[in-house]
Amino acid sequence: MGNRRFWNEEEINFLKKFYPTKGSKFVAEELKRTRAAVYLQARKLGQKSKLLYNHHYTPQEIIFIKKYYPLKGSRYVALKLGRSQDSIRTKARSLRVERSSLLLWNEKEIAYLKKWYGKKHPSEIAPTIETYDFSHC
Repeated sequence: MGNRRFWNEEEINFLKKFYPTKGSKFVAEELKRTRAAVYLQARKLGQKSKLLYNHHYTPQEIIFIKKYYPLKGSRYVALKLGRSQDSIRTKARSLRVERSSLLLWNEKEIAYLKKWYGKKHPSEIAPTIETYDFSHC
């Protein structure tokens, strides 16, 4: 517990001002603290967030999930957003976004598969196709 950092008055005022409307993620990033530390301090101060259940997803992240989850799945979206696959699947479910059951392969994916099929095990190819950046091909 040697890394304990006490809250100063300026940080407390910042938390009181922004926690109710912007949530723990915003406050944590601004104050260079963990979200858990912000949450505990807010609770200690009697502060409540007015954000909805999934407040820790930004509007941009929600747009990204809606756009890419159906086509690329939870692994791709989780890697791009820096979140767990379980979190992405839960959020997608709450947004009523489903993974497409019929995924069409684009030309770059087919070329990648042709290049590596027989040289790599399919279990090595599949995750790579989900996360591969084909923009440089």
